[in-house]
Amino acid sequence: MLASIQKRLSCSLTLSWYLAARFSNCVQSFLISDIVQLIGIGEATALGDDHAGGYGFYVLNRKPVFVWNLVDLKRVRREGADALTPGKHTLEFDFKYDGLGMGTLAFNSISGIDRSGTGVLKVDGKEVARQTMERTVPLVLQWDENFDIGADTGTPVADDYQLPFKFMGKLNKLTLKIDRPQLSTADIEKLRHATRNNRTSE
Repeated sequence: MLASIQKRLSCSLTLSWYLAARFSNCVQSFLISDIVQLIGIGEATALGDDHAGGYGFYVLNRKPVFVWNLVDLKRVRREGADALTPGKHTLEFDFKYDGLGMGTLAFNSISGIDRSGTGVLKVDGKEVARQTMERTVPLVLQWDENFDIGADTGTPVADDYQLPFKFMGKLNKLTLKIDRPQLSTADIEKLRHATRNNRTSE
């Protein structure tokens, strides 16, 4: 189904022969970009799953949709207002995480995880939806679900589609970029100072 896959990764990611992948954690920024060919009405491509937590990037009723399922407590949904026309389109979801990331755990601090982030949905380079999440999943997604491409083989991330939800068009290219936050020298010094103060107060 895929003509090519480009990946630039700065965190743990595993790929298998059936193009399934798993993020090691959610405390990071990432970008997913698909070049798809729609034939008639758009069917779906599910780029993530898990009814108890995870995300899906798909086409529903010819509209691009990105859904974050926050362990079934809340779903953050971004959807394009206009239906996609038949033909070739580039669909992109860009999420920017606001926190310092998991590096703060080395200093016995959880201040870097479970922070906010903003996701932007684009069609052919044009922004069609933007929404900020107040919280993110703090550590790992479930290990018993895959990052599926072209169909959802696990459990649905949202209630608006039925499995296996195969994409009936053509997926020409998938680009996945992951950007794990890096602690600056100033961040490290602040964390060390906070750790020293906590030890003194004990």
